[in-house]
Amino acid sequence: MDSVWFVAWKAMRIVRWALWLGYIGYSLYFISDRAPHLTQFGHLKHSAEIFMFGLPLAAVFAGFMELALRGRLSEPMSHAGR
Repeated sequence: MDSVWFVAWKAMRIVRWALWLGYIGYSLYFISDRAPHLTQFGHLKHSAEIFMFGLPLAAVFAGFMELALRGRLSEPMSHAGR
């Protein structure tokens, strides 16, 4: 059963880093050309808001889930490969 928690923990690590990299990538895309992300009044479009605020929020949630899964492991983390 520990191997299931270990795989889930590793998967959450991958998801967390993927979300942070997605946020950084979208931020660079936003900085390179702001026009398609803004309305005629200079406000953010809803899709831009979802990406700019949702991706980091999801990454933080994934980090919390990673910590919760790490706590479920009964073995010490010395075998995790750090």
